[in-house]
Parts: sequence; structure tokens; C-alpha cells
Amino acid sequence: MGFDQVINWIWAAAALGTAAFGFVEALKWTPLGIAGIGRVNDVLGAPGKAALSAVYGDRNVHHVLNGTFRKSAADLSALLKNGLRVALTQPEHARALGQYFGQSGEALEQAVVQLRGAASTPALAGADPTPPAPPTIDARAVLGKFELAVDARIDAAIAAASDTYAGTMRIVASIVAVLASVFVAYSLGGEKGGYSYLQAVAVGIAAVPIAPIAKDLVTLLNCASDALRGRVSAK
Repeated sequence: MGFDQVINWIWAAAALGTAAFGFVEALKWTPLGIAGIGRVNDVLGAPGKAALSAVYGDRNVHHVLNGTFRKSAADLSALLKNGLRVALTQPEHARALGQYFGQSGEALEQAVVQLRGAASTPALAGADPTPPAPPTIDARAVLGKFELAVDARIDAAIAAASDTYAGTMRIVASIVAVLASVFVAYSLGGEKGGYSYLQAVAVGIAAVPIAPIAKDLVTLLNCASDALRGRVSAK
């Protein structure tokens, strides 16, 4: 195979990989579009799911999470963080969330109750004001520590889910590219027509990894070719 044929093969394989990616992207409405969401569900656990259900509705939370993940991972991250912060205002969820995310559930519940008491409606005019109870813990510090822990867990889960999704998309796109390449080889007569099925499979497998770097790869080979030709001419 000559140098020009190698360059043409790279561009053709890249075009096949791009087309396979486009085909797979069109299937985002299928369960393929939520590949990796299980990593997020594992991090949330039962306490996190219960807290989100209290905010977004028990019957809607599943569809909300899946639909937002299909939209973008960043939107899902914001949805989870905001939902857990809202759920934290309810003491019954504060204890469970604190224990699940490695914090003191009792201290977190106490911090929520303390802040809610401080923000309660003041006494009516003319009535003797009731002095607030002295704070027993630094409520804002406790909440801040919890929020940092939750944000770190969610960011890690979103990153893992995104990696799983991208890997799944690449695998499915590679399968599509291989099937398309083999089908074309069969349509053109296969071995009788001079088209090797083994070569078709190799092209399909290489198509997806080559697609994002095709331009850089061709530039690299052209630069190497120019360098070698320069050395030859120097002799």
C-alpha cells in the first residue's frame, strides 16, 4: 500500500467513524441515552433518592433524572445539588442524608432545626419577645461541611457516569461501523469481488478511534514524509 493510499484509507475510515457516531447519537432517545446513570443512582442511594423524591415528586424523580441526564451531565449535576439542598431543610431528611454521606446525622439535623428556629416568624407586636435558645453547634459550619461532601460525591458520580456513557457510545459506534463495513464488503461481492471480510472488520474497528484524530494523524504522516524526503534530497 502506497503512502497516498494510506492517507486515503485514514480519511475514509474517519468518515465511517463519524457516520457511525452520528447514527448512534440518533439513538439517544433509547436506553442507550442513559448509559451510566446507574453510577449516579449508586451514589445517591436510598436516602438520596428519598430526599429528591420529596422535592421533585416520588412519581417524577426517575423521569426527571433520566431526562436531565439525556440533556447534559452538567444540568444533572446542578439538579442533584439543588434538590439535595432543598431537601436538607426538612429535618427528617437531614439525619438520613448526613449519615449516608459520612457526616454526623444528629449534628446535621440539629443544625437544620437551629437555623429554621432562628429564621422563624418574630413575636407579634406588644408581646414579650422570646429570647432565642443559645446555639449549641456552629450550624453554618456543619451545613457547609455537608454541602462540600455532597458536591464532591456528586461531581465524582457525574464524571463516572459521563465516562461510562462515552465508553458505551464508542463501543456501540464501533459495532455499527464494523457491521456497515462488512455489509458493504458483502454487497460488493465479498471475497469473490476482492473485498476481504477481515479487512472490512479491521476498517470498522479502526474507524471510531481514528475519527477524532484523523486530521492530526494525516498531518503527522505528511510531516514525517516531508522530513524523510528532505533527508533523501540532502544526500
